[in-house]
Amino acid sequence: MNMRSLFCVTASVVGMSVGAQADLIGEINFDAPAGTTTIDLDGGLNGGNGLPVGQGGTGFRNDVATGTVTNGGLEFGDLVTTGNAWNVTGQSGQWQVYRGLGVGDPFLSLRNGGASAPFGAEGETIWFSALFNVSDDSGNRRIQQVVDGSNTNSLQIGVINGNWGIQGANSVIGDSGIDAVAGETTLLVWSQTYDFDGGPGSIAELWVNPDVNALTPGTADAVVNGQPVNPWQGFRFRDNSYTIDELRFGETFADVTPVPEPGTLALAGLGGLMFLRRQRSA
Repeated sequence: MNMRSLFCVTASVVGMSVGAQADLIGEINFDAPAGTTTIDLDGGLNGGNGLPVGQGGTGFRNDVATGTVTNGGLEFGDLVTTGNAWNVTGQSGQWQVYRGLGVGDPFLSLRNGGASAPFGAEGETIWFSALFNVSDDSGNRRIQQVVDGSNTNSLQIGVINGNWGIQGANSVIGDSGIDAVAGETTLLVWSQTYDFDGGPGSIAELWVNPDVNALTPGTADAVVNGQPVNPWQGFRFRDNSYTIDELRFGETFADVTPVPEPGTLALAGLGGLMFLRRQRSA
């Protein structure tokens, strides 16, 4: 029994909760039936393709997606994971961040101009994370943060020229120097601090396989500084031949790298022992 299975079994018995997500803004965990080729993230709610508003906050709606839901998701250490994953088979359209949230949006300060505006306010930092597993480690395998309906000054994250990296405006690349290895699940965490004119406050940083149990990720593996950046409104999966899972964005490193709370792990261990004992006596 793996940790994911053990956690699911015990959670259903004792009603555990997962911590460290108080300021998680949104996530996609691709929890749809295996083989699905078009994901409607909310089953037709919110006018179609809009994840139901959570935490008074946000979600996603899907314009176009080229790929297939896998049978089973990706896993990485103690990172909380759920559902299946998305195998990208061709460059897709954008997954838009659900907007028009109205009064009560707790993330209003992170938006650029009101409740219905894209994310990315001047001087603010937003954190992101995703699990990657590439079947072809050559060339490019990237997520692109779509900005204001265009690709102007967008940020791209993933495999760039065979290494894990980050690419900002003007094709400026931050290369981690870390090879992408086919068949190996990798956790990418990145942050963007917004300075729209491309001044010294514009900083995009990438961490490859950071310690999810740490308070901070440490020194970044790749950085792009001083490039203009626009507010972003969604994600676009570029290229092909990779699987992605647990796409999250939030206000801190901890928000996008949730792990079970210590008490939850203790209960999970106890619940797992109880489960195994019942299995043996059955």
